[in-house]
Amino acid sequence: MKTTDNYYKEFFVLLAKSIIFILLTALLLAGCNRPAPAMPAATAQSLPVLSIESSSATTEAEFPAAIQGTTDIEIRPQVTGTLDKVFVDEGAYVSKGQPLFKINDHPYTEQLNNAMASQSAAEAAAINAQLEVDKFTPLVQNKVVSDYQLKTAKANLLIAKANVVQARAAVASARINLGYTMIKAPVSGYIGRLPKKQGSQINPADPEAMTTLSDVKQVYAYFSLGENDFMSFKSQYQGNTIGDKLKTLPPVSLVLADNSVYTESGKIDMVDGQFDKT
Repeated sequence: MKTTDNYYKEFFVLLAKSIIFILLTALLLAGCNRPAPAMPAATAQSLPVLSIESSSATTEAEFPAAIQGTTDIEIRPQVTGTLDKVFVDEGAYVSKGQPLFKINDHPYTEQLNNAMASQSAAEAAAINAQLEVDKFTPLVQNKVVSDYQLKTAKANLLIAKANVVQARAAVASARINLGYTMIKAPVSGYIGRLPKKQGSQINPADPEAMTTLSDVKQVYAYFSLGENDFMSFKSQYQGNTIGDKLKTLPPVSLVLADNSVYTESGKIDMVDGQFDKT
């Protein structure tokens, strides 16, 4: 009886294990057959779109330039003396005829006075010589005196008249020299550097000018091109000669020291025969 009970007990235990195994297997198979969760659909990312078109472009090149006026006049003295006054400042604008410098004029005033006195004496001598001629003329005609005295009087008159001419020339020269003591602007423009100060000795033979006066109504900007830039210019612009090529160049602008652009544009006027190799 015990044997039979043990047999049934083992049978039910084995049956229970089999049922559990079958259930676990069914669960595993159900899990393997379950479809994977659906992934969200990828959305297209918006990107900017650029339209490419062909067009003309302008390139610019910058070159350092030196500005000079069309007329740069060296102001030099015509007479020697002491510089009494300087009427202008460096960089100032002056008009034509405006006084710039004053040289001590006292010596030249005295020279003019002496020349005028000599002229008066010469004119008086000429009058006296004329009186001598007038006196001897009737006497010679009446044969009171010899013809020799009349000829001598006429010769003295010619000498006196020549002395008058010479004296007048001396007066004119003295007056010109006196005028040179006041140095005026020959043209309108801007004053350059002033190396001579009040009290300096002035001489026409001085190697350095008193100043430079620049007429800047129209100015030139001088700049250098390298060899590569010059060759590029020759190949880029049409024309048989350099002058023909210059005519096809566009206007140029001048950038000032404060990086502002000058209001007026210019044009390339000429090309020198030498170029900068650096």
